[in-house]
Amino acid sequence: MFVLRLRKDGRILGMSYTEDGLRWVTNKVGKCIYYKNARLKQVNGQTILWGDTSPNPMVIVERYRYKKHEDKRIQYYEDYWRKVYYQKLYTTAFPEEIPLIDRWLNTKHHA
Repeated sequence: MFVLRLRKDGRILGMSYTEDGLRWVTNKVGKCIYYKNARLKQVNGQTILWGDTSPNPMVIVERYRYKKHEDKRIQYYEDYWRKVYYQKLYTTAFPEEIPLIDRWLNTKHHA
């Protein structure tokens, strides 16, 4: 899993199975956060990126890892995305993988 974080405070802005999936994360007004100034646009029934598609220097992409934050507001978002992460793991796993996921989640390297 990959996350898109705000560079200045580490707040998670989006989560995806792949880094490419983060390119489609938008804010509430439809701007793609991954890019400097791009939006999604419908053209002939297809969704395309429109605008400045250079990387946004205000965000970073990284593999998901739970973090502790001093700011309670940011910690609230971190905890919310942790729940999303667990839901994605469990709902996409095959039944025989569940014990492996449980064991992995309970190891020190993940906490």
